[in-house]
Amino acid sequence: MALGAPLADLGTEPISPASPASVLARLMRDRLQAAAPDTSPVGEADPIAPLCRLAVAPLRGRAVDVVCSGRTILLRPQLGRVYAASHSDLLAVADGMSGSPWQIESSDRIVDSHDLVSASIESFLLRTAQRAADRLPAFADGRYRLHAWPDLGSVPTYLDALRVARLLIRNAMTPEEIARTDGMPERRRVDACLWAFAAANLLSEAGTQRAAPPRPRRPARVQSGLWSSLARRFGLLPQ
Repeated sequence: MALGAPLADLGTEPISPASPASVLARLMRDRLQAAAPDTSPVGEADPIAPLCRLAVAPLRGRAVDVVCSGRTILLRPQLGRVYAASHSDLLAVADGMSGSPWQIESSDRIVDSHDLVSASIESFLLRTAQRAADRLPAFADGRYRLHAWPDLGSVPTYLDALRVARLLIRNAMTPEEIARTDGMPERRRVDACLWAFAAANLLSEAGTQRAAPPRPRRPARVQSGLWSSLARRFGLLPQ
């Protein structure tokens, strides 16, 4: 990867040295992935399998460790958190879990968060689902509802998820009914939200028990602060 001004015999299009770090990181990741051999573990070649496996039994609602491209993250649905050694690890795995070799297993390890960074598990899984929305399978037919508001972090950047959550916190609906509701995203985006909510163990099918015991109730951050102000600005909070 070249930086600087174009040269006739360079053989590649150079990148401006003033490019943001995120642009450089994405280019390096794309070129490394293109050059890497296929080392997907047997039986785990499906790039969408990690998110889908987290959304169904026996892993749904369970503490798991995920290793993706040499980075390890700890998903703890009962705490509503995901942990990693660095913020860049969280972003890299969320972006790469839909297309990189991965390993996933249940874990009973107690998280020592002293030297770790963390994020809400919903925001992590929604980022993963959105990156893979074009390749995710359709969510299973059925009537679903949310039993808690998703924690999307300090700023509601996932407006599609907020719109879907607003419907499902009030009513049990099918994926198709959600997609046909005015103001809702297209079906594949609805499905991506549902996969993420299920993997975070927030989604239940009407008339059935939850896949795992609910995690301890967290502070209702939706009630105050910038998150609340912006969500209300878009009319996404229940009145």
